[in-house]
Amino acid sequence: MAHATLSSVPPSSAVDHPPVSVVDGAAESYLVDQTGHHPLVDHWVIRLAGKLLGSGDIRPTDAQRESFKQWKQAGDPLADALVARIKNGGGADLRQKFDLALREGIDAVPDAPQELVDLFRETETVPFWVDPAKLERGSRAYLSMGPDAARMFVMAMSGSYLAQDANDVVLRTGEFVEKAAKRSVETLGWTHDVTAPGSLYPGRSGYQAALRVRMTHAFMRSGIANRKDWPESQVPINQSTYIATPILFSFAAMWLGTAMGHFMTRKDREAIFHLWRYISYLVGVNANLTITDEHDAFRLTAIAIPQEVTIDDQTIHDGRMLSKALMDAYAETCGYDVRTVVGRIRLRLDMDMMSLIMNVGIGRAGAHALAYDRRNWLAAVPLVGSAAWNATQRAVAYSLPGGRRRFEDARFKQARDMLTHFQERLDADRTYNRAG
Repeated sequence: MAHATLSSVPPSSAVDHPPVSVVDGAAESYLVDQTGHHPLVDHWVIRLAGKLLGSGDIRPTDAQRESFKQWKQAGDPLADALVARIKNGGGADLRQKFDLALREGIDAVPDAPQELVDLFRETETVPFWVDPAKLERGSRAYLSMGPDAARMFVMAMSGSYLAQDANDVVLRTGEFVEKAAKRSVETLGWTHDVTAPGSLYPGRSGYQAALRVRMTHAFMRSGIANRKDWPESQVPINQSTYIATPILFSFAAMWLGTAMGHFMTRKDREAIFHLWRYISYLVGVNANLTITDEHDAFRLTAIAIPQEVTIDDQTIHDGRMLSKALMDAYAETCGYDVRTVVGRIRLRLDMDMMSLIMNVGIGRAGAHALAYDRRNWLAAVPLVGSAAWNATQRAVAYSLPGGRRRFEDARFKQARDMLTHFQERLDADRTYNRAG
């Protein structure tokens, strides 16, 4: 038998992969950014930020746009399988086993069904890319924004109401408009728990909160999909909806914080993305939709917005209704007594500052669709003053030996105390079985 030698084998590129010129039509369609327009993506603030902090032209290619469509038909296979098992006879016993696995790990669960084992084997396996030091830095940097988290949360959360698929789900879950304050505090509490330092490792509070919300989404997906008023061809709470986790809670929140004077170093921003990448992993976001840095964040936003956000009459109607409910609940959430002059002034200042940030940040069309109609440019005065104070406090603290850690500890305590006050006053559900 003749044996081929290395020298006798023609280079694979000459046989299987002929050289492709970058001007070749197929290659250009696949690899080169194509023209795509959307009022949000084309907004000058987003384009400028994309050029300065992203990878230049953030528009996706035609091939990327086409491949992104698959995520609208994808749910969370592991969580969905466990929910199906619970609904098909697992019942209370399987729920108890889930709770036991959350607290003590899957190995502590006797006679665990395969669906439960599969879910926890994945989430208990800490991926190789997780860097404990980055998680710690990201947690402390994120929570150092302190009580301003309430304003950031309202703006980031209302931004999700530009996606009609998500609105369709929220409106079917019921009571969001009537109980907007309570529901928003529950979600804010979840955000605080999953970002607390050291909370994401198996068995800890943030890990448990992430898994509980993952299961809540799976139960909602199962229930809504079986409703007569839900289109059979549409997967509720699909992976396209899931990208709100890495985009809104890390990317958007961080830059809303910047607008309020919480300037982050490049390493801090990288650490925050790393933190939310791991949170996204735990809540079931597909690895192809997680972001690792600002380049990823801008590109994912640019590909998702045109497919998820259509500012039509229906979206404006539902988005304004949901966003207005969130804003109307803000006074109740924060405990502002609008019967007093001081309470009304504090509420108006906060509302005007948030409206100004949203109008500048996402443009007039997007802000209008979310009921941020008031554009009081005088709000720039308290906004700039507040931002300057925050920036000065941070700069002074960081310049002192041990000052950064003391500053972060103090801001974390302020945020925790604020949240505890919110939760107690509104009797919020701290199990997060309804959050998200």
